[in-house]
Amino acid sequence: CSADSHEHCLILIFQTGSKAKATAQSTYCLNNLKQLQTAWKMYEGDHDDLFPPNISRTVAGNPQSLSNSWVLGNAQLDTDTTNIINGSLYSYAGSTAIYRCAADHAMVTGNGSLPHTRSYSVNAWLGSVFQVYGQNWPASAPPGFILKTRESLIITPSPSDAYAFIDDNERTIDDGLFIVGTISWYDYPADRHGQGANLSFLDGHEEHKRWADPKLGNPPPGSAPRPGGDATDHEWLIVHSPTQ
Repeated sequence: CSADSHEHCLILIFQTGSKAKATAQSTYCLNNLKQLQTAWKMYEGDHDDLFPPNISRTVAGNPQSLSNSWVLGNAQLDTDTTNIINGSLYSYAGSTAIYRCAADHAMVTGNGSLPHTRSYSVNAWLGSVFQVYGQNWPASAPPGFILKTRESLIITPSPSDAYAFIDDNERTIDDGLFIVGTISWYDYPADRHGQGANLSFLDGHEEHKRWADPKLGNPPPGSAPRPGGDATDHEWLIVHSPTQ
């Protein structure tokens, strides 16, 4: 670079470096999800093809994943990895590091020096049982609904189109469930990877999904999607969930 263009060159170098870092973080995140999905499949193999439990209740005003769930506790409140290690998936995953995305810079509520220990949640349409956000599931399910507790029950969409783990938004992550109603948000996906999130699918593959709309703010549970891109993103998640 010439002297006249030195500043411009520095900007380009910074931008290139930032892009490379973001790409590396997304790749690392996708690898985490691959390992978590592999652990999920191993769990299925040892438990008559049943999905890992995902049970949540409201405890002291906060959603909490309970004993025998794939993970325990609440990511906003957990100050160490105990609730990961005590989850039913950990013996298959074998590492607490794969539960956290490198691009997730969120801190524990009330403690600005402790980072979240978990960045991912599991699609609540996959056999979850919960009493949170004023919802009681599956007790409130429509007549004829079959709780999807194993992969053989996943017909529409197919396992290759049904997501399991998802990059949860740092503001809405709490228990181990990622809840999206058919017409409303309860949890919100992350957009820390180029306005997108990473997900794994029941067939074992993982992919990046860029959202049509940034996922900013913290919509109250039960909020309707905003018209436009936010509604398009919400519909994508519903299409990729076994809601019937």
